[in-house]
Amino acid sequence: CKKFFKVSPANTNNFKIKLKKIIIKESIDVYIPINNDEIKNAINIKKEKNFRNIVIWSSEFNKSLLNKNEANKVLEKNGISTPEIFDPKKNYPDLKKWIIKPTYSEGSKLIKIVNTRYLKSVDYNFNNKYIIQSYFDPNKYNEITVDSFHDKKKNKTFSICRQRIEVKEGVCTKAKVYYDKKINLLSKKIAFITKQNGLICYQLFIDK
Repeated sequence: CKKFFKVSPANTNNFKIKLKKIIIKESIDVYIPINNDEIKNAINIKKEKNFRNIVIWSSEFNKSLLNKNEANKVLEKNGISTPEIFDPKKNYPDLKKWIIKPTYSEGSKLIKIVNTRYLKSVDYNFNNKYIIQSYFDPNKYNEITVDSFHDKKKNKTFSICRQRIEVKEGVCTKAKVYYDKKINLLSKKIAFITKQNGLICYQLFIDK
């Protein structure tokens, strides 16, 4: 990389303005967005007349999968197991744990761990702004973060796994980084299902 640019956060209008200036000034041919807000901006910029020729490693379909409920449906439909979604029609043990996440979010932002008793006492629909999934006990499962890069044109996938070893005040201070052939095959399957072109990050829960 020959140049670095300082820009505003991707969820601001200043980011979009700066990005367009960089694309024009540096004659950028290919843009690979990484996080959720970058993907949204990239898809919107691609619609503008002056940027229709730029190659964006994302798509409207990828943008739709930023919605965790939509992503869950697509993965389940294609045989990829995901955490159970809370169903108000079912009877669960009162102390069964659930994790509430905003439908659109990254990482562990604004998540909340609750039990069935709590969900019964509130409006668990939350106006579809949240997704409620079964909680995985870290004493029973290893949580693996997978960074997966897929080149759609060459049909090549490469993924790197990260397992937290030490966490202090919610921040990972030590981790195991490794390559796993089986997980890479899973990454390739997910890439095919989601029409991935570029980078995504996802979490796996594996029995200890």
